[in-house]
Amino acid sequence: MEKLAFDIESSVKNIMEIAGYDESSIELSTCIKREIIKLSSPDEFMVISNQDFDFDTTVELEEKRKESEPPLYVFCISKKEICYTNSTDIIKEIASKVEKNHGDVYVHFLFDSIEKRIGSSTSDQITKDSIQKKLKERSISLNKVNLSLSYGTIKKGNLHTQDSEKKEYKIQVLSRIGIKAKALETPKTMGHVFTASLYDLVMLYNDKESDLFSKNLRLGIKDELDVDSSINNTLKKNPTEFWYLNNGVTILIEKGNLFLDKPNSIILKDALDRKTEITVINGAQTLNAAANFFFSSVVEDKNKEEAKNKAFVMLKIISLSSESSDSEQADRISISLNRQKPIVIDDIAYTMDIISKINGLHDKVKNLPEEHSELDPFVFSIVRRGELSAVTQRTYNLKVLPRILYSILLDKPGTARSGAIKSILKVDVDNKKFEETGLFPELSEGNEEEDFKNYYQAVNFAMALFDEITEISKNLSLGEHETNESSIDKYGKYLIIYIIINVLNSRKEAKPEESIDYSKWTYKVEDVKKMITNESYCKLLEVLASDWDKLLDNDEQKWDSNAFKKNKEIINLLKEVYSKVENILDVK
Repeated sequence: MEKLAFDIESSVKNIMEIAGYDESSIELSTCIKREIIKLSSPDEFMVISNQDFDFDTTVELEEKRKESEPPLYVFCISKKEICYTNSTDIIKEIASKVEKNHGDVYVHFLFDSIEKRIGSSTSDQITKDSIQKKLKERSISLNKVNLSLSYGTIKKGNLHTQDSEKKEYKIQVLSRIGIKAKALETPKTMGHVFTASLYDLVMLYNDKESDLFSKNLRLGIKDELDVDSSINNTLKKNPTEFWYLNNGVTILIEKGNLFLDKPNSIILKDALDRKTEITVINGAQTLNAAANFFFSSVVEDKNKEEAKNKAFVMLKIISLSSESSDSEQADRISISLNRQKPIVIDDIAYTMDIISKINGLHDKVKNLPEEHSELDPFVFSIVRRGELSAVTQRTYNLKVLPRILYSILLDKPGTARSGAIKSILKVDVDNKKFEETGLFPELSEGNEEEDFKNYYQAVNFAMALFDEITEISKNLSLGEHETNESSIDKYGKYLIIYIIINVLNSRKEAKPEESIDYSKWTYKVEDVKKMITNESYCKLLEVLASDWDKLLDNDEQKWDSNAFKKNKEIINLLKEVYSKVENILDVK
């Protein structure tokens, strides 16, 4: 129960942080431990809401609360798939959490497996209408607010117990002999090819969840060719054809975890041990789509059984030793395999060494007690395409972040705006580095924290600034006489970020011979809303437009989009507006 309580707490925190809440008090842990006894029986469930515990809110959320009723977050954790026999009780319990004075209501269902999550989400046993009906019985109407339902799995944490789960996972194959590839010596690599049961691989995914795809570049990104629908149709109508119509699955495994001593099966040892490196590097979409078929409540049982017995897939298993050099080999294999299908530069850039170092420092700092880490408000993690990117979570993909870094580290806000991401993220794959060496400066071994302060301490603020400017700009109404300000607003987002960051960093002039240093940076994400309001943003536009007009006095194209590609002019603008922007931000 301790492990389950820890995982539930991690999952609830994750959802609340995405919603804009900062961190929980001890009440969350107490609440879960009080209610978790209900999960001692497989048929039971527990329902809690943010009324039962307290979360600190961000400045942004506080502002929204002034305008509307506070939202309600309800969490239903069930050890059993939602079905006809338990749905009525669950609906009743959820409805009991809702009061008349709530704004939007968000109901999150959390399960301990992918199988239960998919089965419940496709069963339609609990719908918005069924909850509304129960609320109506209590004279509560939600017709004018948003009621949303979402289904997820309990986030597996890293709480270590003496009873660590270890398991031998059996995968049926037509022959354990299969095809053996010629071994590589440097690094030591072995390869095997089998015809394997698709269902057994789906069950491996059910147990390891997204951890199984830790090295899959594209994760669960939707394919333009509607592969999910094609897989569903094949499994339903002619599962025997599946082997012929699918590219197969490739698993990377640590040496010593593959056993071939059974006649018609292979064994993956410790498949549930999350420290063991067993990962699908090609075929994530296949397994995800197949899971949606096998676990769906709307697929007939006879179709599932036929597919379980007849659907096989080509399985390639690559075995590596656990040496550090083999991590590079794993990335090379993953990149190469995924190049056979459409991938973008972000996918390859994600495998660069500096990304791992930034993420590693983030994890290290987050595991420290908050009072012992001055870096806690400034660290961030970089996620793959397809994963959640959110300022509230301090997680960023490689779409906006590189452009921000071009602005604040390279003095190239013009390039940040106009450059193609393929050019900005150009990589030297062999050396696992970005070709633009200043884009992601290194964190040198033994000096990671100091290097991070120097180069990356302003990133979270800059990313929050990007979001805030984008949001204000959406609702901004500038009159016809303010066309110059409109051009700054429309084309000058990275210009604005560049100037604000440099003013806050007391850097009045960009000097090529001097490296940028953010080690004394103190501004945090929550400071953005204090500085950038609708009023201050309009003042910034007015000042920037006026001085841009003077600076490019003889340029007839100065208000065209192409004018804002010019790094030199933007750098010169910084010198002209420095004091004025300082006054607007009130940071003297």
